[in-house]
Amino acid sequence: MLGSKPKAKYLYKMKSQEIPGIEELKNQLLYKLEIVLKHDEILFFVLEWLKKKSWFILLFFTLNVVFAAAWIFNTALVILWGNSGIGFQTLIFVTACLFFFAFLIPVHETIHLLSMKLLGAQNTFLKPNLKHFMVYAGSHLHVCNSKQYLFIALLPFFILTFLLGILPFFLNSEIWPAIWFLLFLHTNGCAGDLAIVNYFYFNRDKTIYSYDNQDLKESYFFSKR
Repeated sequence: MLGSKPKAKYLYKMKSQEIPGIEELKNQLLYKLEIVLKHDEILFFVLEWLKKKSWFILLFFTLNVVFAAAWIFNTALVILWGNSGIGFQTLIFVTACLFFFAFLIPVHETIHLLSMKLLGAQNTFLKPNLKHFMVYAGSHLHVCNSKQYLFIALLPFFILTFLLGILPFFLNSEIWPAIWFLLFLHTNGCAGDLAIVNYFYFNRDKTIYSYDNQDLKESYFFSKR
């Protein structure tokens, strides 16, 4: 209960920040349109900004290597010296894949949507892109600044990484390879979120605002002049 007040205060502070309206953003004397991002082209945006080096992109790739190595090492360990064989670990692997697609991805996207709701968004949506194997969570015509966008983008990563990270304390060591594999999958699944964070990082000297238009299937990023 004691920790809830600072959290509520932080959310209230972010939600109550003065944000320009859409019509105001279209005033070219005050704001510059930086990007028009078509939702069908998000993959190309993600790949572009993942290539730009920064400390947390380095951390992102490092975590992927660590989680992949831990998964392989733990799998070999339990097969060679544990009580489970290749058959059981194959079953664990398949189960982890099904769990990721059927549960972890929907929970991840739900956290995105809830974080938008916490910041006052009224009309949220999910746009799956099966061709590029991506899901885009957005809020129709709701303007947010860079701090709010970062909160929305990173909240699922922190919550689910923490929850997955504490699972080994409650599960048999024979299941640990599945946990490391899920951490690897989920971290990779956060690539789009971290790409947009990288965009904000490289534009940290600017005051950025963004909103989605679900009807036009586009997102807009403006900077304050």
